Amino acid sequence: MQSSCIHQHSRGTVHRIATNLFLEPDRPVSELLPYDMDDQTLFRGSVPQASDWLRLSRMIQVMAWVLRSQRLKRLKAAASISISVDDRAEFRLVRYRCSYDSPESFAAACSEEEKLDLPFLNSSSKLEDWCALKAPVHDGVLAVIRSGGNVKSNTIASHDADKSERMAQTVMEALRQSCADVDNNVDEALFDEICRKVQHYVSDQGGSAHKCGQLLSRKAELCNFVWVSCDVAHQVRIASKDPLHANDHFKQQWDRLFNAKHALIPDIQNSEVWKSRLISAQKALLRAQAVHAVHAVPAAPACSDASVMLEVDKVMHTFSFAKQRFDSTAVPMMKYCCMLRATAAVCAMQAADERGSKEVRARAQAALQDMTPKNMFRCGLTCDYSTECLAFLRENFDVDDPDPAQTSGIVDAFCQRMRLLFVEGYVLGDAKQVPLASDGQNGRSMTQTVFEQIETPEPIFYGSKVHYLCTRASIQDIRNIMGEMREIVADMLERVQVDLTGDELIHKLMAFILKLNQRLVREFADCAKMLCKLQQAANMNS
Repeated sequence: MQSSCIHQHSRGTVHRIATNLFLEPDRPVSELLPYDMDDQTLFRGSVPQASDWLRLSRMIQVMAWVLRSQRLKRLKAAASISISVDDRAEFRLVRYRCSYDSPESFAAACSEEEKLDLPFLNSSSKLEDWCALKAPVHDGVLAVIRSGGNVKSNTIASHDADKSERMAQTVMEALRQSCADVDNNVDEALFDEICRKVQHYVSDQGGSAHKCGQLLSRKAELCNFVWVSCDVAHQVRIASKDPLHANDHFKQQWDRLFNAKHALIPDIQNSEVWKSRLISAQKALLRAQAVHAVHAVPAAPACSDASVMLEVDKVMHTFSFAKQRFDSTAVPMMKYCCMLRATAAVCAMQAADERGSKEVRARAQAALQDMTPKNMFRCGLTCDYSTECLAFLRENFDVDDPDPAQTSGIVDAFCQRMRLLFVEGYVLGDAKQVPLASDGQNGRSMTQTVFEQIETPEPIFYGSKVHYLCTRASIQDIRNIMGEMREIVADMLERVQVDLTGDELIHKLMAFILKLNQRLVREFADCAKMLCKLQQAANMNS
């Protein structure tokens, strides 16, 4: 053992350096370092050489400068510039959006590839062609700034400074750096010109970010700054989430299904065993439905083969749940409502499986016992509520170039529909019975789907216990739950109206809605005709 250790030490780098120093003490240490043959073969063969890495570094620098030049070209040709700020962990993202007042200025800001896609229009073009044009805007990233972590500028004094002031300084510094050349020399005249074009600032509802916009509006350089607003999509998400979580019963449901440490849906999604059992339970239920359909309608040719009714392709393999975004719970809740019986079967299997730990069996049994009619009814209402709010968000605000002038009318239509569904109780009936409902809407709400899922008379046996999903909630329980949902919807609509329509500038933009102007003109014309008739009658009487 000792001889092998000595032999291994003799082959080490430290021993070889010490030997060379002993034999040649006058030579520099750098010359005595032994060569490692493995290191000599690192660049041998078809691998990137040192010159390739240098060439790649220069290429990245050229690409970065091309992007900066294209961004500066857009900022110079813009008629109006909007700035948005968003903080994510240690980084701050500053984005820009340029609007142009003419097709010529928009074309001047486009690259050569983008100009090829621009339609050629002139004074003789039809009005429909002009209306079909996309909005003349460009947007992109102005700067990505590291504001947290181990940053040299982070000192004790900087942490004592106002966060909003530091945020406003980073925005101004990003605008200044956009006017710098390759040698980092800033064109002050160009910087002043771009600052005069900045007219709008948008952020989330964070206090520091909103205060940053107020501070920017007082900057002398931003002399044409007129509007500080919040991200409408962010406002809708908060307005729909907070009232729902403020209610104790719906908050308990959220924790039990999504938010707790061992919530039901994340436990199923994160366990391969639970997911496999859920898929098997769905297949068994589809097979049972196929057999029931064959016996119920023996003359139907479509039901003659039970395999046709299996519909294995309709088996859902995951809940698609992402906890970091509240609006992502709409789809998992919908899948949970559609798979109530299969989920209950999985919980029963886990509760009766003696191979599992006592803690897992207890959690599965508690999840199964929580599937009461009242809780299932709340799940259906929550799913319908989240689906309506998500559709309102996706169709109107998570789109390119939403028109702020249309916000007031969109909010009024949304409030009317939510009151019809949850205040007047149309959610308990068919969707087509709702006034102002479109023909393409589904005929059933998820609340109805939940009731259809728990109408089965088959009990669920697990171990020596039994659980019934078909026990109906009392009329008084339904009234109480609907009363809770009415309060949630009322609070949500009040906040939506304040956040989305409380801005005075939005009401001023409504003057550009042509349909609204036409309606007002017709109303004024009718009033003028009525006044003329009254004036004629008054003249005849006199």
